[in-house]
Amino acid sequence: MKRKGSLAIALICIFVGVLIILQMKTVDQLGGTVDSERAGDLAAEVKALENKNDELNNQLEDLEKQLANYESDAAGTDDVIKKKQKEMEKERVLAGVTDVTGSGLVITIDTDSTDYDASLYSKSSDLLLSLVNELNAAGAEAISINGERLINTSEIRQAGSYININRNKYGAPFEVKVIGNPQDLSAAIKMRAGVVDVMQSNKLKVSISQEDNVLVKAYSGVIDFKYAKPASGSGASE
Repeated sequence: MKRKGSLAIALICIFVGVLIILQMKTVDQLGGTVDSERAGDLAAEVKALENKNDELNNQLEDLEKQLANYESDAAGTDDVIKKKQKEMEKERVLAGVTDVTGSGLVITIDTDSTDYDASLYSKSSDLLLSLVNELNAAGAEAISINGERLINTSEIRQAGSYININRNKYGAPFEVKVIGNPQDLSAAIKMRAGVVDVMQSNKLKVSISQEDNVLVKAYSGVIDFKYAKPASGSGASE
């Protein structure tokens, strides 16, 4: 009886041992499976991140190319704008609607108060016109008389004992400011029997000063064209 009890206990111990061994193997197998599956998942995630990173790098390269193109276009546009602004500024100078400064002459014309024949005063407007014509022919870029900027509609005409310039009345002395090459301008009006000689022969005092910074103010009147319009290219009389 005692031997049977010992045998039963031994069998139970063996059975329990086998169960323990089987349980341990099962745990090992499950752990290995879990680790393998997890590693596969991580590898897939890493691969996905690498692909996403490549995609983002490609997008970044595309954006950098677009930015370079935009900057190039902007630089080109900026050059065009600067060119147009320069052209507009030149047109404003030619139109006389902006102040300008540069080398040129300051010419003062006055009467000889001690020996002046009033009957000759009517010639002053013609002499001023002759002076302006000679200066323009010599390359004048801007001219003013007593602060009145001369433009293409400016008049210089006798009005009684005054001279009208841009519809404003002026009397002597006249200060003529002109921008251009000082030597060319001076030579043009001081030539023998030229406009300065004629003025002096008509008892007008003329002084000429060459200066590096002559300021010619902008035209202060209103420019209003009622009839002249830009030609459309067709239907305009030639």
